Parts: sequence; structure tokens; C-alpha cells
Amino acid sequence: MSKLELATRSFFFYLSYTMITIGYGLLLPVCLFLPLSARRRLLLNWGWSTVQMLRRMCRVDYCVQGAGNVPNQACVVVINHQSVWETCSLCWLIPKLCLVAKKELLYIPVFGWGLALTGAIFIDRSRPQRAFRKIVKAARKRLAEGYSIALFPEGTRVPFGQFQPYNAGAAALARALHVPILPIAHNAGYCWPKGRFFKYPGTIQVRIGPPIASQQKSTHELNESLRLWIQKEQRKIADAAARRAEI
Repeated sequence: MSKLELATRSFFFYLSYTMITIGYGLLLPVCLFLPLSARRRLLLNWGWSTVQMLRRMCRVDYCVQGAGNVPNQACVVVINHQSVWETCSLCWLIPKLCLVAKKELLYIPVFGWGLALTGAIFIDRSRPQRAFRKIVKAARKRLAEGYSIALFPEGTRVPFGQFQPYNAGAAALARALHVPILPIAHNAGYCWPKGRFFKYPGTIQVRIGPPIASQQKSTHELNESLRLWIQKEQRKIADAAARRAEI
């Protein structure tokens, strides 16, 4: 695909993305009077619409492996963070999900406000001990309501092909709540790169691993197990994509 076509497709995607986000944003005041389940459906529809626009306009498809590994019980979900794509997709990849996010997202018009209305847990990363206590308290309430808790272990978007140490917060949270951890790996940053205007055609590979029991290992051991599995799958996905490109 030529750079002109990439630019054209990316431009119309962003135009449509902005318009649909504003449209959903206009509904936010009404959401204040709706139950949490209805507010979540609105966010799910926004995320689904974004992913479908990306597929049709920029030829960015997706493939999910391991969907059968999603447990029936609520759990802690850990997924690597590369782009906006996984934020849009998590709501429909995992039923009944609550996202843990940095408080700075609250300042993003429409998007941050929408997250707040769907029961997301916002934390102040400058005060980690206080933030963890807040997560545990809020997560217990969400778990009792049947919601899983999702965290990005790197704490920020990491460009495709790069790796960062994992924050042990997800492992500590799962141990504190006595629930399993569900690891998810993907390569969304290849098609929707951080800080880039172009959206590159391809198929985003999403791999959902088997749940990991949280009580059989220490927090450090559990965190390392998560990191090793997710990063190993990321490398496998990248290697498979490189082989396809050589054919």
C-alpha cells in the first residue's frame, strides 16, 4: 500500500473516529441516570465501532486465539499495552471487565469521562502504596458484582518490538483477592503504532493464555510468570509475522 493510500485511509479513519467519539460523548450526560450495565454497553458499542471502522477503512483485522481460556469466574486480567486498540477491544474480548487506569486519563474529554462512567478504577501512580490500597478496595466491590479487573503491567504504551519491566501490582492484587490471573498477549502496536498517524494494514494477533493460580507462587514469582508468558507470546507473534512477510 502506497504512503498516499495509507495517509488517506488513516485520515478518514481518524475523521470517523472523532465524529463517533463526539457522538457518544453527547450521550454521556444521559448516562448519569443509567445503571452501570447500560453505561458499559454504551462503551462496548463505542469500542466495537472503532475496531470495525479500523478494519474497513485501514484493513486492520484481528484474530483471537485461546478464547476458551477465559474463566467463568471473575479474575485479574493482565494484557500488554501497545496502542489504543486493546483499550477499545478489552470490553468485548472479556465480558464484564473493569479497567484500572491512570488518573490522567480523566482529563481526556469524552474518552476519560466515558471510562469514569463505566466504573473504571483510577489511580494516582505518584503514590503507589495508597493507589494499591484503593485498587484492592474498589476491586473487591467489582469482583462481588461479577466484574474482572484489567491492568496493563507496563503502566504505559510500549512500542511494538520493545519490552519493559512489569509492575508487580497485578500479581499482588490477584494474591490479595485470591483470584486467578488471565494473561493476554497481542501485537496491536504493529498496526496502530504509538504516536503515529498511519494505521498499517494487517491482522492483530491476540492470544489468551490459561489462567494462572495466584496462591501457589510469591508475588515476584507470579509477576515473572506473567511477564515471561506474555513476552514469549509477543515474540512468537512477531516471528510469525516476519516469516509471512518473507513469503
